Amino acid sequence: MKEKEAAGLMMEECAKQIRAGDFLHDFEVFLRYVENEKIKLTPKLELIPFKHVKNINSLFRSPELTEHKGRKRVFKLRYEYELPRLYFIDLLAIASGCLKVTSKGYYKKGQRFTEFWQSDLNKKIGTLFLSWWNYFYWEDHFLCGNDFAERLQENRLFILPVLKKTISLHKVDVEQFTGDVIAATGVKWECQSGDPDDSLARWGVERTILQAMTYFGAVELVKKRGNTG
Repeated sequence: MKEKEAAGLMMEECAKQIRAGDFLHDFEVFLRYVENEKIKLTPKLELIPFKHVKNINSLFRSPELTEHKGRKRVFKLRYEYELPRLYFIDLLAIASGCLKVTSKGYYKKGQRFTEFWQSDLNKKIGTLFLSWWNYFYWEDHFLCGNDFAERLQENRLFILPVLKKTISLHKVDVEQFTGDVIAATGVKWECQSGDPDDSLARWGVERTILQAMTYFGAVELVKKRGNTG
């Protein structure tokens, strides 16, 4: 089976669960905000200015915290990438062609913006899933482990059977899933201290693939009682 066909089957299974979630609503909120506002990315990091990030986040059905309280201090976030779900939506908007960045650093409607809005629900979901699978640079969202995410994406064809099996289950053991992906792809975590038990690679798979599936609303990560990890 060709990768596109296999990914299509996986997308169909995933779409059944995405329909009822908040992801599509929040993605469309993001597009509309960019359409209505004149946003110029920051010059150094090329991120959305945080005042706009806070505005967009407040419109989401699933907003993220923009500050964290410590024992005696309140830590306010300053950069878009500190809100990983919103940043994921931002990167996906570019990958799907719904948005683009001009040569002068402004965020504008992309070549597929109108087509996306004219599509039915199933096609919208399919477009977003396949855009993440094929055109979204996983390493842009997961910057750890040198090129771990890039190598994982290069071997994504071998992940499809694991994903297809996983999405049809009611409960999935994260350790089992991440281990299956590592075994299927052969991708290892490369660092000076090594990763003899694959614990770092498992964490990388969780943050690269399972976290994305969580953003889509296809899976929910639930910690076991007594698990502090």
